[in-house]
Amino acid sequence: MAVALAAAAPRAGAQDSHDPGDEDVVHEPPPPPVYVARLRAPGRAVVGLDFGIGLLDAVCSGCFAEGGISLDVYAGAQLAPRVALVVDAWSLFHLIAAGNTGGPGVAAHAIATAGARVWLVPRLWVQAGVGGGGLLVAGGPGDGGTDYGPAAMFAVGGELGHKRFSGIDLSIRIGGSRVRAGSDDTDAGGSGERVLVYSVAAVAGYHWN
Repeated sequence: MAVALAAAAPRAGAQDSHDPGDEDVVHEPPPPPVYVARLRAPGRAVVGLDFGIGLLDAVCSGCFAEGGISLDVYAGAQLAPRVALVVDAWSLFHLIAAGNTGGPGVAAHAIATAGARVWLVPRLWVQAGVGGGGLLVAGGPGDGGTDYGPAAMFAVGGELGHKRFSGIDLSIRIGGSRVRAGSDDTDAGGSGERVLVYSVAAVAGYHWN
């Protein structure tokens, strides 16, 4: 009898030491790991597009800047964690108001280049390329047709929304091309002199990588 009471005493003490408040404890799951942007592995495609606003101008007497809508698309391949080869097609469109001698029209500066995009850090990149460009003026009082010439572009951007296989970009780009001035434009060299036409734009876009 004494042995049974002695064995039951520790069990009773253990039951008495139970804190009723333990039943109210809620065990929450650990927070998800923080995402850290990393350079992407090579051997994958790069495809994207950008849309924004910008200015179209030319280096000539009598020329002045005009606002426009910027649109570009690009595609390429990631060769190294920091470097991708990219083919880029970019246009800036300016709507021409109707004048006394003609109706509304559009002026478009288009540039197609091949170059490279280099990530300085996972969220910051620069891009440069060379190729060809053209200036199209259709309709409006100054219908000047189309001309083409060599071109180059440069852009710098950041990935605000960086994911493993995609990114949301904000960037600024500038590009220029040398085109032949119209035969009736004496201020810009009507004899066929080539002038520098350039575009500057601030754009937002999305790319798959």
